[in-house]
Amino acid sequence: MTGLEDREAFLLVRWLSAILCFTTLLWFSMTMTGHGIGGSALAAALLALFFVTSFNHPWEHPTDFPDAIAMILGVWAAIRHRLTAALAVAAVAAANRESAVFIGILWIAVTTIERGPRGRRIVEGLAIILLALSVTFTLRRVFGLPGARAFNSVAENPLVPMVLGAIRHPFLSWAMLLIASVGPTLAVIAVRWRGLSAVSHRLVIAAGFVGAVSLVIGAPNEIRILTPAATMLVCGLVGPLSDAGDLASSRGAN
Repeated sequence: MTGLEDREAFLLVRWLSAILCFTTLLWFSMTMTGHGIGGSALAAALLALFFVTSFNHPWEHPTDFPDAIAMILGVWAAIRHRLTAALAVAAVAAANRESAVFIGILWIAVTTIERGPRGRRIVEGLAIILLALSVTFTLRRVFGLPGARAFNSVAENPLVPMVLGAIRHPFLSWAMLLIASVGPTLAVIAVRWRGLSAVSHRLVIAAGFVGAVSLVIGAPNEIRILTPAATMLVCGLVGPLSDAGDLASSRGAN
């Protein structure tokens, strides 16, 4: 369509998706949570640091930036209690990566903060997870190559050799890059922890859970698998400034 060579078209997709990713993050931070350009720029820099260190393989994946966009929009939908939007984001994002199921985790983590029956919110979160899995399964069954698996296997990656390699060469290893990718964000969160809202606390906890699941299912030496968790951490850092104002706006949206 563009007349570009394959490698040029690939880079164009990467550039456009990166611009959309950081634009979405700045919008989330400045418009929705009320942060100024300084705090929003810090959030963008921290996410950019993660992406730079995640390029530790001799190939790139155009699914990474859209994956981060889906998580940001998932956080927005959960904070605003907009179930239809969350379902739509999960369904579209599942066509990009199966990590769209984590939007359901976000929904449960954020929407169950309010007092009262939490069963409905948990069921809604499970529905989001089920929808994302259904889209992924359907697409893989329809477009998958003969013999291709429809679901990922758990703990099938050679974890022991990865860990041993990191121990032998600690400063030239994926483990060091992993620390560098999320360490600064975690440090800022630790310093600001007492001042963060309950929603932000939930987002950080959800990021820890999602990160642990990602490391079990994916290959730990491929840092890009932590894109959803890293994005949740950044969103937690620039989350709502106060729970009262956020919950009020959520009820108003409903």
